[in-house]
Amino acid sequence: AQIKKIESKEDPLPSDYKQLTPMIAKISTVTNSEEILPDDKIPTLESLVSTNLLKSSLYHMKKMTPKDANSVVQMWVYALRVIDFVKPIDDYIRANPEVLVYLIEGFNRDQMALMYGQILRQAVKHEAVLFLILNSSLIWRFFPFILEKTSYQIVQDVFGTFKIIMTRQVKDHKKVVATFLARNFRKFFSNFNQLLKCKQYHIKRQSLKLLSEILQERCNFKVMLKYIGEPDNLQIIIDNMSKSEGRSNKGIRFESFHVFKFYVANPRKPPAVVAKLRQYRESLLEALQSMASQEGVDYGKELPLLISKLGNL
Repeated sequence: AQIKKIESKEDPLPSDYKQLTPMIAKISTVTNSEEILPDDKIPTLESLVSTNLLKSSLYHMKKMTPKDANSVVQMWVYALRVIDFVKPIDDYIRANPEVLVYLIEGFNRDQMALMYGQILRQAVKHEAVLFLILNSSLIWRFFPFILEKTSYQIVQDVFGTFKIIMTRQVKDHKKVVATFLARNFRKFFSNFNQLLKCKQYHIKRQSLKLLSEILQERCNFKVMLKYIGEPDNLQIIIDNMSKSEGRSNKGIRFESFHVFKFYVANPRKPPAVVAKLRQYRESLLEALQSMASQEGVDYGKELPLLISKLGNL
């Protein structure tokens, strides 16, 4: 899908802004737990779509008071959640894909980034939105945001949205992601491996955990075999396991372990992977044995099994 760029000319707000505020307030007051759209809310949502005020209100959030901007967020989240409005909102976003560009670029608007992120996280749960993001350049914007943003809160918000995109446990969602990974394997993991090399503890640990979740998903089986079949990827995991010493890096070792076990357990290891495991066997065994003696960390039966398999390699 081709994602259009946002035109420099913004949609104007209605001449009578007071006309828009009650419509937003009416929808935003509905509780977040309500997914069945009450009959009296349907005309309001439909009018927001038909008049394009849904998009206009989003574009002009930065000009609103915090209270009105928060009402826009609640309105969007509600419109994206209600069961009876799935098709209209999906059709609307397909017809106006620049909305997604604006939401993702919202991470650059530091003071309002979390507001845009809240809408985006709800939007990516729609298969139509997921398809648009994964089949455009939008998915690749998440990596620089995660690596370059200096605000911890914004990075966590971006990463949380990225994780929902990659691992949401819904059958159709998982199939779309699996197809995307198969078609974009080289580019995706080239970018993802940069997260695994990041010096920021929270980014590295969360990325290792996310990688483990991606690899163990049944729909991604072929992707998993391809990833663990490449020695360069193994080198990154080895570095994180053997060089992450000290109490503060327990988490890095723990998450690295849950990726490393895929390599050792693979019954059909490529010769290059076997050679890499043999090359670093002593340091890996030392790291694994050190992990086995850690207090407060439970690796279950997998850790002694990996030590045994690696020792007998």
